[in-house]
Amino acid sequence: MMAARLALLVAVAASTASALKPLASPVVIGGTTGAVTAALYGKLQRMESVFDSGLGRPALVGSEKLVRQTDKILWRAYSMASVTPGDVVPKVDFIKFRGLLGSAAPLYFVDSTGFQAAASQEKGLFDGLPNPFGGKPSSGKPKPKKPAPGGGLKLPSLPNPFGGGDGGNPLEALLPPNRNENFMGSEPVTKSAPVPPPPSTKPGAPDAQLLQALTTAPDGACYVLTSSEGVAACEEALAKYPALKATIIAPANGVQLSSDGDWVSARPQDLEGELVAPVALGDSGEGSLDVQDLAEVAIQASLRLSRDVERRTIRVVSSGGAAATRQNENYFTNLGGEKAAQREGDVTSVDWTATFSVLAEDVEVLKSPEESDWAAGTYR
Repeated sequence: MMAARLALLVAVAASTASALKPLASPVVIGGTTGAVTAALYGKLQRMESVFDSGLGRPALVGSEKLVRQTDKILWRAYSMASVTPGDVVPKVDFIKFRGLLGSAAPLYFVDSTGFQAAASQEKGLFDGLPNPFGGKPSSGKPKPKKPAPGGGLKLPSLPNPFGGGDGGNPLEALLPPNRNENFMGSEPVTKSAPVPPPPSTKPGAPDAQLLQALTTAPDGACYVLTSSEGVAACEEALAKYPALKATIIAPANGVQLSSDGDWVSARPQDLEGELVAPVALGDSGEGSLDVQDLAEVAIQASLRLSRDVERRTIRVVSSGGAAATRQNENYFTNLGGEKAAQREGDVTSVDWTATFSVLAEDVEVLKSPEESDWAAGTYR
């Protein structure tokens, strides 16, 4: 009897393990500011905690300044979230060591939008508070200078006892006259040739050195986020790297990127996404598209569409989407009952199968497993 039960448990564990998605390692490669980077990192960090998301802990490639900007936005918009310090890689090192090579296939999310958010939107929750240790604020008026001692009497200038007059260095008189000559008789050291600057890139396209580094992971996939004007530059840059599996995600023609500084995530713990407004796919449109929504489309494309595609371009419009509002489900709603559900509210998203259907590709339907399905392995 004991042997039969043990055999059943082993069979269930094996079926469950075989049903799990293969793990992928998200890598967010930041741009000039933290707005798009924070949107990508915040969403990926939350989805990583969802059972069977197939996503590992996200890494961030960027400068210290970018990490600080990203942290401020994450703290405000994603419920005091932050970048994990051990998962930050300077961009110079990332390029030098030819990308991040690990056991899991990387998913590269490259911010090439060049989007500049308002400076006020990159402030943290406490940036506007007065500094308790800073003393009184300045009135802005220049303080009157105190009169110099001596009543303004000027003394005649005296000669410099060490020489070097006319503004020269007074230590010149103490140095040997032939100090600039090579008195040891050895050959002068020749300076190495300056390192040539990296090749210039067109606005909206990733730089060539970065793309070259991304090609070192044959099982990886790349998702380049750019502006509506940067699509052609991206296509031209990616054409030089045919081995790189890349998808371009950009606003449609006539649609500009924007950022709502007051937006705060509802903290959903599922894979259905969270949007500022329902989006759709199309070649042209009008108005603006929030950077949160552009990042969401990129992540959903990586979860639901085939990653084994040489090239794909997805253009996003900010209206006309198949809206799918759902009750928010997270840690608080699962434990707090009806009152907690009312407090957490609803989440705005779209029907992703209908949204991606215009691409004429197979769209995977993601199902959040029920607890009763976990042991049986029947949720796939």
